[in-house]
Amino acid sequence: ADGEPAWSELLHGRVFRLLILGVSLQLLQQLVGMNAFMYFGPKIFEAIGFDKNSFTTINNFVNFLSTFPAILLADVAGRRSLMLSSSIGMTLACAVMGGCGLMFVVQEVPCLGVPGIVAGYISGNSTLIAATAAATNLAGTKLAGQCGGAFFNATLANALNASVAGPVAFPPEITVANSSAGWIIAISAFFFVFNFAYGFGPIVWVYCAEIFPLKYRARCIGVCTMANWVGNFIIAQFTPMLLSSIQFGTFLVFGFFCAISVVLSVWLPETKGVPLELIQKLFDKKSGFKTTVEGKRVGEAASDSSSEESENSESSGSE
Repeated sequence: ADGEPAWSELLHGRVFRLLILGVSLQLLQQLVGMNAFMYFGPKIFEAIGFDKNSFTTINNFVNFLSTFPAILLADVAGRRSLMLSSSIGMTLACAVMGGCGLMFVVQEVPCLGVPGIVAGYISGNSTLIAATAAATNLAGTKLAGQCGGAFFNATLANALNASVAGPVAFPPEITVANSSAGWIIAISAFFFVFNFAYGFGPIVWVYCAEIFPLKYRARCIGVCTMANWVGNFIIAQFTPMLLSSIQFGTFLVFGFFCAISVVLSVWLPETKGVPLELIQKLFDKKSGFKTTVEGKRVGEAASDSSSEESENSESSGSE
């Protein structure tokens, strides 16, 4: 009877605050970093000595199996409880990965003393290969078996700079100083995926589908879905930059958003077992929503009033 709501109606009152909540949940679902593991996990773990195909297989298997607890427990443990425990688990996993990575994962200059390796980096450029060979011949007696010795590097830099405009940078290699740390990082990654898959991954979608009034639900969920894809774009675009600049500190950034998810999950009301028509009442005493209670009641009263008038007019007409 009321027709389609105007988009502008989503920007006022309680609906707007619920929309902010839904958008925040969807953005956090991406910013905790799950898709960073999916997109860049094989590359990261290959760099610290694991087989990338094995990592991908195990990671996907853990993700698949861990989704089933969400199906079984959503109406038993509750939405809020699953998101809270999931967020705590993800925060711990990110803290361990970031901490171990910063302490035990190091970047080393590649072995410049081997012309074949250098030639691989400079991709067949005959001028640079010739300069490298010259530097190797000059510095070889000083290397004494050391890879990337200081005298060799200086000689190579002089030879290269004499041949090309500007210095040449060689990509560093990532190594794990402690093999146990590598396993701890890998297990923490799977623990992160497990926690995401039973909680913050699927349950955010369930929660967003429940909290909006029926009149605005379709459009609000559409906006929330768009927010999810915006978060996905942010992760895909900026994760390589973070990995390049702060390496395993990237997981501490993800851990920060996981911690925000913990705080938000503590605040959320539990919707388990509550009829959709009554879910709005759960927010009446929540900070940020108290000022919208009166407006909601006025709207409900107006709706009830119009319904009564409609029924009265119909009964009058039938008489």
